Amino acid sequence: MYSARPRYCRENPGNAYQIQGWEGAKFDIERCPGTSYEKPVLCLSSGGIGSLVLQAHLKVHGYTPYSLFIDYGQAACAAEGAAAQRIAEFYGGKFFTEAVKLDVWRELPFPKGLPLRDFVFFSVAASYCEALTIPRIGIASDGKDQKFVLPKRFEILAPLTGKSKLNVARLGEKYDAPFELSWSCQQAGAAPCGACAKCTERNAVLARVAKRGSARSKAAG
Repeated sequence: MYSARPRYCRENPGNAYQIQGWEGAKFDIERCPGTSYEKPVLCLSSGGIGSLVLQAHLKVHGYTPYSLFIDYGQAACAAEGAAAQRIAEFYGGKFFTEAVKLDVWRELPFPKGLPLRDFVFFSVAASYCEALTIPRIGIASDGKDQKFVLPKRFEILAPLTGKSKLNVARLGEKYDAPFELSWSCQQAGAAPCGACAKCTERNAVLARVAKRGSARSKAAG
């Protein structure tokens, strides 16, 4: 572990930036997040329910979820990015945004999704982690592509793997996650359209969660 640390950390406190009171401590923490006790983890965030519940879960388990939103030319980019930032601010982590727009993604229709999109996203996340000296990456998906692009020194946190969207929402309910901060609509606009596939799925899932919560309240008297 010692040989793998950044030079700044290896030489501390024998370097020119020795801690001098609280101002020195703040400088150290800004220079290297690993010097704090916050257990930072960089979460790939789309601003949706999965990203929200991922960060809620990590926060409950003692991590500070930093957040990285990627603009890849999606129609709802502005709304998704705003949601991702709201979620990051709610859970107390820093928010970053990056643009990745490949020409091939815009030229041809891909009904099954963009080819190797997650592969590209993991590469960007790894670059951020390397620069910020954050050893963990949090993902709401199963991360099946991450093993091809991420060095072994990065810890992958994927607590939602194998869970249905309904169970993810129920986990969010357990953590009192603010669902209203998230965005799931595929369309650009000031408000969700309520008609696209993602809106329909979201509304159905949250309705079931709310119904179960109501039934619990009645059973408790």
